[in-house]
Amino acid sequence: TVNSIKKQHYQQLLQSARESGTVTDGQLRAIRLAGISAGELQYGQDISHVRHEVEAGRAALSRLPAGLREQARGLDTESITTLLRVIESGGFRNDKDRNQFVLKAFESIPGFDSRKFSQPTEIIDAEKMGMKCPEAADGMSGD
Repeated sequence: TVNSIKKQHYQQLLQSARESGTVTDGQLRAIRLAGISAGELQYGQDISHVRHEVEAGRAALSRLPAGLREQARGLDTESITTLLRVIESGGFRNDKDRNQFVLKAFESIPGFDSRKFSQPTEIIDAEKMGMKCPEAADGMSGD
């Protein structure tokens, strides 16, 4: 749908800004307009709000394990923070929370693979130990 294309465009701009070293006011204005068009931002939110979203998202992404960071790049800051909380606490509180997260990710990220988020503690443990468990390797292969 048109709305999902607009959301993808907004997420791509946001992702690009997070990955670049510096972000200009012009880039922030473009992200803001794309976010408003996609229904992700409100007219009352100025470029300082967008700058915060870029910087907070960048900081949150840097705390994710490398295997999850790639796929989480397109998420909004709130979703990345939720993912961090899930990983740090050892899992989702319940199936409803997990399903809501996965649904939001499916809407935000083209090609989202929920297997990468199904067992975050195993992925974390595998990365900490410098090896890959079968579940983590399967989820991270991108196949």
